[in-house]
Amino acid sequence: LLLAPVLLFVHRSFFAQAIMDCPRNPLRSAYAHSFLAAYRSSCTILKVVKEQFGQYPEMCARFWVIWTFAFSSAVSRNRTPCDCAAAGRP
Repeated sequence: LLLAPVLLFVHRSFFAQAIMDCPRNPLRSAYAHSFLAAYRSSCTILKVVKEQFGQYPEMCARFWVIWTFAFSSAVSRNRTPCDCAAAGRP
C-alpha cells in the first residue's frame, strides 16, 4: 500500500490534464501514461482498503491516513466516467 499512494499523488495532476486534453478518450492524450498510472493506483488503493477493512474493521477505522488515500482514490477513479460522459453530451 505504499507504492500506490505515491504513484497516485505523483501522477494526479497529469491525470487531470489528460482528461482536460482529451475528455472523450484520455488515453489519446500525451499524458496517457500518467492517466493509466493514476487510475490503476486508485483501483489498487480502493481494493486494498476494502480487503483490509473486511478483515480488520476496528483497526482500519482508527487510521485516518487509510481513509485519506481511499477518498483521493475514489475521487480520481470516479472523475473519469463523469468527465468523459459530460464530454460526450451535445
